[in-house]
Amino acid sequence: WAALHATWLQLAAAKKHGESHFASQEIKSLTHQVTKTDGPHSYHSTQVNVEDAAVLSDWKMIQSEIDPAHLVGDGLETYPHITALYGLHDNDIGKLREAVESFGPITAVLGKTKVFPAKQQDIQAGNTDAADVVYVEITGGSLPDLNRILRGLKHTSGYPIYKPHMTVAYVA
Repeated sequence: WAALHATWLQLAAAKKHGESHFASQEIKSLTHQVTKTDGPHSYHSTQVNVEDAAVLSDWKMIQSEIDPAHLVGDGLETYPHITALYGLHDNDIGKLREAVESFGPITAVLGKTKVFPAKQQDIQAGNTDAADVVYVEITGGSLPDLNRILRGLKHTSGYPIYKPHMTVAYVA
């Protein structure tokens, strides 16, 4: 991952204060959709779609540095976004809008390229989709505040600490 990390550092060095900044103009960037069914439960997700051309260009460049032989599971992420909260029980968009109606612009500061290691129980079970997740960390902005608001809605989460990030790829 040294090459990926170095690539991101080179990109970051060319940007103001060594970080990529983007901000959505309106809360309309927040989307709500069913993303996964776990047994009898359907969970919903809220996410911020990343549409900034400079950020997308950097994201695609990082993806191009990944050897396709290392891709597993979902491979390259195809829809650039930052999840605000996964695990919502209710798909009532009205409740979601009500929860965030007074929230200002969504902002994010992109940091380094990093890896979430695959879950050990998936590896030990021989899960062929067990993957390390290559991502760009979010080091600042309003997403943690948005996540706190959304956690006030009924949800299930296996992640007690919110780590905002933009997934790049799933690798082994």
